[in-house]
Amino acid sequence: MTRTLGTDAPDPCEFSFVCSKTWAELRPTFAPDVRYCDNCKRDVFKITTRAQLDEARALGRCVAWARLASSRARGGPSMLVGDPVMPPWPPKS
Repeated sequence: MTRTLGTDAPDPCEFSFVCSKTWAELRPTFAPDVRYCDNCKRDVFKITTRAQLDEARALGRCVAWARLASSRARGGPSMLVGDPVMPPWPPKS
């Protein structure tokens, strides 16, 4: 199942998995922008740019990103964790 998360991500993106864990619940690692998930046994990379999102997609990484203040104001979490999927190629126009 994919889930589109609109413009709260650095780029509109679909995810094959949205984790129930928060960034704060993930185990810190040696790198400040990488945490470890004990449930899925994977590193989670904090992203803030489209280039980081593209790299994470290409490498099959789980990601986390800060949501927009407007989304947080509606009661959503301040940061989401998930597994982005590569966009279809060629892109839809």
